[in-house]
Amino acid sequence: MQCGSVRLRMTGCFRSLAGNLRFYSVGRFEKIEKIKRKKKPPSALPPHLNALMKEWPKTLEEEVKAQTEALSEYLKECDNNWAELESRGLGLGDLTYEKIHYDPIEGAILELIRPQRDAALGYMKSFRSGVPVVLCDGNSLNKLVECIIKWTSFDKISLRIMNLNQITRFEKSEAGAKFAIIPSIEKGSIQSLQSFLENKTFDDKPGRRLLDYAFRAKVMPSIHNDPRRSGDCPENFNSTQRLAVNCALNNKRPFLCIQGPPGTGKTKVLAEIVRQLKEKKKKVLVLAPTHVAVNNALKYTKEAILRDKIKQSRLAIFDFDNERTDRYRLQPEDEDDICHADTLDEAIKNNPKYSMLKEGSEDLHNDDSENSVSKAERKKRVNDWKRMKDAILMEVYREQQVIFCTLSSSTVRKLSKFGWHPDIIVIDEAAQCTEPATWAAIIHAPRCILVGDFQQLPTIVISKAAIEKKLHVSLMERLIMEFSNCNIRVLLDRQYRMNEKIMQWSSEHFYDGLLKAGESVKDQRLSDICQMPENHSLNEPLIMLNTALMKDDKNTNKLAEKTVRKSRINYAEARLVVQYYNILCSVGVNLEDIAIITPYYEQVWNFVSSFQENSSLAKCLI
Repeated sequence: MQCGSVRLRMTGCFRSLAGNLRFYSVGRFEKIEKIKRKKKPPSALPPHLNALMKEWPKTLEEEVKAQTEALSEYLKECDNNWAELESRGLGLGDLTYEKIHYDPIEGAILELIRPQRDAALGYMKSFRSGVPVVLCDGNSLNKLVECIIKWTSFDKISLRIMNLNQITRFEKSEAGAKFAIIPSIEKGSIQSLQSFLENKTFDDKPGRRLLDYAFRAKVMPSIHNDPRRSGDCPENFNSTQRLAVNCALNNKRPFLCIQGPPGTGKTKVLAEIVRQLKEKKKKVLVLAPTHVAVNNALKYTKEAILRDKIKQSRLAIFDFDNERTDRYRLQPEDEDDICHADTLDEAIKNNPKYSMLKEGSEDLHNDDSENSVSKAERKKRVNDWKRMKDAILMEVYREQQVIFCTLSSSTVRKLSKFGWHPDIIVIDEAAQCTEPATWAAIIHAPRCILVGDFQQLPTIVISKAAIEKKLHVSLMERLIMEFSNCNIRVLLDRQYRMNEKIMQWSSEHFYDGLLKAGESVKDQRLSDICQMPENHSLNEPLIMLNTALMKDDKNTNKLAEKTVRKSRINYAEARLVVQYYNILCSVGVNLEDIAIITPYYEQVWNFVSSFQENSSLAKCLI
C-alpha cells in the first residue's frame, strides 16, 4: 500500500496538469471544430453507394468466416507441427511466458520467449511489428485475446494486449506457461471498417467529394493540362515517371491511379511524389496494406529526400551502398516531420510531460491492484490521465508533415482526433486492398493517389459471397475501368528488371503491348554475368519445359503433379530446378542472385527438402 502523501501528490499532479491542458484537450478541440463547421442538412449518399453500404458488412462477415474456417482446417492438418505452421505464416507455437509490463501509451505489453527453429524453415514475414494476431492457449489453441505485435527478435516476441479486461489472466501466469499466436482475421477487416460503414452521410469528412466522383453523383474531372515540373524530378526518371509526378502534384485531380507493372519503379515514383508534396508543405498520409510495403515506401522516401539534399549541395554522385557517404546521411532535422506511425515512441518519450504520464499510469495500475480508491475518484483520475495522454499525442502528431502506416491501422481513424488532417492520401499496393477498406482511409482527405498494379498483385478473397459481390475488385481497378475516358490513369511503361523476351508475354496479355524494356536490361543474358557460353541453349532468357513428359526411373508417372492438402507438388519440376541450379553454380552465378519462385506452398517445402543436403541452401531464396 502506498502512503497517503504519494496519493495526494499524484492527485494534485493530475488536477494541475489537467487544468493547464484545458485548451489542448481533444474534447475541446473537437468542440471548436464543430463550431467552425456550418450546419447544413445532411446530403444523401449516391444510390449505388447507399446499396453497397448495406451489402459490405454482410459480405465482409462472410469473408471473415471463410478465412477463419480455412485457417482452422490448416491448423488441424498440420496437427500442431509448429515448424510447418511457422513456415506457412499460419502461427507461432511453443511460446513461453516471460513477463508482463505496462507502457503509458501502448498499455499492457506481454513478452514471450520464442523457440529456436531451423533457419531454413523460419519464414517470419507474417509476424512483424504492427501485425494483429490472436493469442491462444499453447495446448488447446483456445483463443484468449486479440493482440498487436510490438516487436520481434530471434528469441523473443512482444505483444500489445488489446482487451485490458483480460490482463489479470496473464499476470497470474507462471513462468514457463505455454502460448501460441495465429493471424487475426477479424482485427484488420470488420473492426477497422465498422465506424466507416456506420456513417450515414460523410458530410463532415474531407473526402466526401471523392465519394461523389467515384459513384457518379458528380462528374469526374478529365484533366489533360497538368503543369510540367520535370526539372524537379531525378535526372534518370523517364517520361511516364515524370508524367506521374506532374499529375500527382496537380491539385485539380481528385483521383490519380498510377499503374506500375513489374520493374517500372513505381515505389521510387511514389517516394518522389511524397518528397515534392512535403517540399510544398502539404500534409501527406502514406498507406499500404502490409508493414513490409509501408517500410519500403518510407525507406525510398527518405532516400529521395536525401538525394535532393545532395543535389542541392551540388554533389553529383551518390551511392546508397557506399559506406564512404555516411557524412551525407539524413540529419535529425530532415526527419523531424516524417515518421512511421508505429515508431513514434522516441518522440513521445522525449515530450516534457511523458515522465508525469508514466508516473500516472503506474499509479492507476496500483489503484487497480489494491482497490484503494473509490469508483468516482478512480474515474476522475482515469479521465485526467487520458487528457494528459491525448495532449502529448496531439503535440507529437502536430509536428509531423508525412505519416506512414498500414491501411487497417487505428492511427488512420485517430489522426483527425489529434488535429492532424492530411491534404492528400497516397496508397501503395492499392490493388491489393478491398474497396471498402480503401474508402475507410481515403474519406479523411480531399485528394487520393492510388499506386499499384491489379494485373500483378490483385485483392485476394476466398468466400463465394465476396467473389459474387466483386469484393476482389479494388477501388483502383474499378476507377481505371469505369473512368478510362477521364485520363485518370498513368501507366509506367518502361521496365528495368528483365530481358525484353521475358517481358513480351506479359506486355501483350496484360498491358496491351505497351511495355518497353530499358536499354540496360533489354538484351541482357546469363553470358553477361557469368561464364555461360553465348551460343549455349541455356543462355536463352526464357526457357519453358513440359514436366508432364518426364518419367521416373521405372517409367511411371509418379513424377506428375499432385494435389496435397489443398496445395500442389511436382517432383519432376523440383528435379529439373535442382539440376538447373547446379548448372548456374558451375558457371559462376552468385548464389545470392538465384531465386526460385513457385505459387504453391507444398512445392516450396519440396524444394527445401530437395536442397536439404546442399550447404548453400541458406543463400538461395525460395
